[in-house]
Amino acid sequence: MDQHAAWLRDAIPLDRETLGDYLLGFLDELRHLGWSFTGEPDAPSLRLTAVCYLTRELGLLDEGRTA
Repeated sequence: MDQHAAWLRDAIPLDRETLGDYLLGFLDELRHLGWSFTGEPDAPSLRLTAVCYLTRELGLLDEGRTA
């Protein structure tokens, strides 16, 4: 997961809008490829985990919202 987080840090600006757009595009591509989580860590699941980690680490979550 650390390598995926490092890749993201180098590849895109880490602000709420850019990281959100990246996530939506990544999910669209996974859906197009027919990917689904099997329960085992793989490259897509580690990339998704890295996006979530960075979002929390950078304080990009809106604490005022409920899920």
